[in-house]
Amino acid sequence: MSKLIYAFVEANSSPPELGLLLKYMQSISGTTLAAIRVNGVTAIVSDLNRADLVADKLSAIAYAGIIEELAKKFTVIPVRFPSFLGSSSEVEEMINRNLEGILDNFRKIENKSEFGLKIFCDKQVLKETLKQKDNETIGKPEGSELREGSPSVYREWVDKKLKEYQLEEQVTAYVNSILTVINESVEPIQAGCKFRKMVSETLILDAIFLVRKQQKTVLVEMVKSLEAQFCVLTFVLTGPWPAYSFVDFTVK
Repeated sequence: MSKLIYAFVEANSSPPELGLLLKYMQSISGTTLAAIRVNGVTAIVSDLNRADLVADKLSAIAYAGIIEELAKKFTVIPVRFPSFLGSSSEVEEMINRNLEGILDNFRKIENKSEFGLKIFCDKQVLKETLKQKDNETIGKPEGSELREGSPSVYREWVDKKLKEYQLEEQVTAYVNSILTVINESVEPIQAGCKFRKMVSETLILDAIFLVRKQQKTVLVEMVKSLEAQFCVLTFVLTGPWPAYSFVDFTVK
């Protein structure tokens, strides 16, 4: 019978508590979960033949739910769904081959959780808001009288493209100003951060953080402050999650 691997857990954290938790949890196929312990690392597995797995969305959600339940009490390294090995001895050999990388990642994510922050805005609404602020601040551009007195199709096209470019630059500067506030806010707690800017027309910033579990309130207060400062945007904070985005090693 093959072994489906869910996650690695620090074996020294609390073996009796882990054993009790596994006793009342079920695998995605309804069977019992088991622990394979090797050199300070525990692999959480279940018996399941690869051919019997229905790798659909429901199975993936159930798989993630098991990892999240484990992460509530232990430091957990999630394993990608679905990951199979042929036997318990193969799982042990795999842990030994990757022991250094697994332990390094445990040290990096110990007692920490991952949080996600998505910042949404209708880009056209944002552009109109920035355009209005720009007009109020700057007023009528210099030289506009000359252009008005000598109109041409070419000049109008150049002016239009220039304004579009300047507006895109303003949007970028606006998003960078949000990043500056975020970085300043999380610097005192030394949070790990990753960002993606301009993900889509509506998702202008997608951020993930790795913070100590007891410092969740810092992120919550930061989001409240951002909402007050950037009222044209919508902020969605999610978590805590297992540290999916901050585990970094390749299985050998």
